[in-house]
Amino acid sequence: MGACLGGESKPVSPRLKSNSYGGDDALEEEKKEDTKKSSSSKVSLQKTKTCKSKKKLTFRPYCEPLLYKNKIIFLSGDLIRNKDAGMTLEAQYLSKYYMKDLESDTISEHKINCDDDTQIDILPSNSNCVYTLNPLNDKIYFIVNNSKLMTLDLTTNTLSSLNKEIDDMESSKQQKNLAQIAYLDGKGICVMGPDKITNNVDEEKDDDYVHKVPYNRFRVTQQGQDETSTEKCKFENYGEQSRVITAKMDNKNCILMMGGIKLQKAEDSNDLVEAPHDEIFITDGDNYLTFSNKKDDNSAIVYHTAYPIHSFGIINYKNEYIFQFGGIDTQRPKTAEDADKPGTRVRNDIRVLRISKEDIDEYGLERYRWYSLEMKIPRNGPCHAIFASNNDKIELFTCFGKHYSFSPNELFDQLSKGKQKKDENSNDDRLTEGWKELNPWTEAGKTVNPTKSTSIRNIGPAPDSDVDEMLRLLHESGAGPYEDYINSMDEFSEYKEIYDDKNLDKLKAIIKNKEHLDTIIAKAKELCPPKAKEAKE
Repeated sequence: MGACLGGESKPVSPRLKSNSYGGDDALEEEKKEDTKKSSSSKVSLQKTKTCKSKKKLTFRPYCEPLLYKNKIIFLSGDLIRNKDAGMTLEAQYLSKYYMKDLESDTISEHKINCDDDTQIDILPSNSNCVYTLNPLNDKIYFIVNNSKLMTLDLTTNTLSSLNKEIDDMESSKQQKNLAQIAYLDGKGICVMGPDKITNNVDEEKDDDYVHKVPYNRFRVTQQGQDETSTEKCKFENYGEQSRVITAKMDNKNCILMMGGIKLQKAEDSNDLVEAPHDEIFITDGDNYLTFSNKKDDNSAIVYHTAYPIHSFGIINYKNEYIFQFGGIDTQRPKTAEDADKPGTRVRNDIRVLRISKEDIDEYGLERYRWYSLEMKIPRNGPCHAIFASNNDKIELFTCFGKHYSFSPNELFDQLSKGKQKKDENSNDDRLTEGWKELNPWTEAGKTVNPTKSTSIRNIGPAPDSDVDEMLRLLHESGAGPYEDYINSMDEFSEYKEIYDDKNLDKLKAIIKNKEHLDTIIAKAKELCPPKAKEAKE
């Protein structure tokens, strides 16, 4: 998704598409590996005084929130499920939004006026729409199906179509790119991608004027084997579930598009596979920019995240530091046949990139280099993050609806501890608190793929596992508060694990209510009937 959080930050999409590689088996293996290690030295925000776990949201924030006048907007709507595929989510049609007031800590629900012609599927895994907020006219702008522009007026709660169409040019079809959208201070609404946007009104009088920044403006020269050179658009298969934030860099207001999922060559073959990537592109609303410490260096530079990753929370802290939280990463499959094999990793680490222009940083961080903190977020995996500058708090949301609030001082306290080194009081390879270097952002993140370092806790099932969805279905049916069991049932990811007699004692310890226990076991058997041998036993 490509929403810009009012110039503050950009959160994440909750999960890979169902046909993406990676899965629960790999995470189960990582969980077994991780349980062998001691985590007593880990510094968790959940354990700090200022990180407060607030009341769980009554809805699931699949889509990224937007910061609006010290309030947080969560788009929501009717969920469409596939009954023939284990009730997996197929779509979510926008019909309402929730608004959480950060001062009063209250939530209000707002119905949206729309009809069949203005329906929008906002489920992030479908990549059917991206959106941003224009704080000057109180409207949310959508790009729908990579071709149509729509708005939601927050003063009237009306969803309507603009008289503008995005030109689906041939170059875009060939490169298979998806457009992105963001609000940029001093510029307005910017659409990255298309060569042309059709306006059917007088642009000078158009309150909904859109600036276009075609991907084709960022081109690189490729040298052929016959010593001839050709120009090529640097964007290719780009934009699916990419994250967008805004920041001021070198005195320019900029839009940064980073990470996501794209088709790319497998490690050991020419097969195209869908995998996370680490590219970052930057624009000032007119051109794509390069930032280099070398003077007069105008070469086309592509920046990178610390790892190929998606579904991470991200904030811009006062145009000085960019913080990333959690997310999902994985190594690229070796061949197309390996694309559906385990490989996904959920993360709970925190990465930081210094973007401030000062030559000397008080914490010793180089400009444009990624670092990781020893401190971890309370839950691993996908999350949304917003920096609410009015009350100087970072608001962190999981796709399960958990809400955490903490002060940025917690992060800077870790940075102030300096570079990590071996803990002399430990008998193993444990490190002290503080930060450690990752990659400069001009180097590909794949050169620092995560290892079995104890600084990463790979535990728990993949987000939206079969069991998670089953518990949510039971909750939505009104049978009881079954969503409350999601966090405590992390180790169960498949239906068959629920009705396996070997796990009965574990389940009884988690689910004290016998009626709830019987209902969960019966539902698991209904969704995934035991095989004849299992049923007989």
